[in-house]
Amino acid sequence: MELECFGYTPKRMKSRKAEVLRFEKRKIQESEEELDALKQEIQSLKRRLVSSKKLFDDFSNDFSKLFENETECDAIIEVDETSTSQQFKVHSAILCCRCPYLYERLENDENDVRKIRLTQMSAKIIGIIVR
Repeated sequence: MELECFGYTPKRMKSRKAEVLRFEKRKIQESEEELDALKQEIQSLKRRLVSSKKLFDDFSNDFSKLFENETECDAIIEVDETSTSQQFKVHSAILCCRCPYLYERLENDENDVRKIRLTQMSAKIIGIIVR
């Protein structure tokens, strides 16, 4: 009875409650639609990530093959340690990207097969650089 004085009759209260429920239901539906859109975006990102990882793995394997294939190498690094000497046949373009010091050494060499002789560096370190 008290609410009736404020214009809230039981019928109007029921109508208002139904309106609030419709509003809440609509908000829930909108949230579910947003959630579905986010799930689809996540799936798309996962597919792209898997694709990128595969591309990276393929690229990495190609570089490994390139290192193992000495026939197309255009540079040789000779490492003279105290008792042994070791040669690394390398691709100068890749080597120049990986090591600024060796880039400087190869930069002005215009021979078909460029050669660098190193006496103050270990073969182990050069092996790490060229791989």
